[in-house]
Amino acid sequence: MQKDKILHFLACAVLTFLTMSLFFIVNSPYSYAALSGILVSTAAAWGKEYGDKVNPNNKWDWYDVFADSIGTITGLIIGSILWLI
Repeated sequence: MQKDKILHFLACAVLTFLTMSLFFIVNSPYSYAALSGILVSTAAAWGKEYGDKVNPNNKWDWYDVFADSIGTITGLIIGSILWLI
């Protein structure tokens, strides 16, 4: 697996988990925390890919988006397990 894909995965997992954690700390409902985590990491991932697309030395990569999606789901699962126990 390429280092780039691992970094995409980790960045989205951490971003999702941290966003959820912030919402749990301020006593938001689980649904708000989960949705916020998903939206923040997805926006960051798609923004990064759009930046790659408009860069003449780079291109949009659907495999990066896939790695981002798996990272987001992983962060959501970890956040759910740790904060709901």
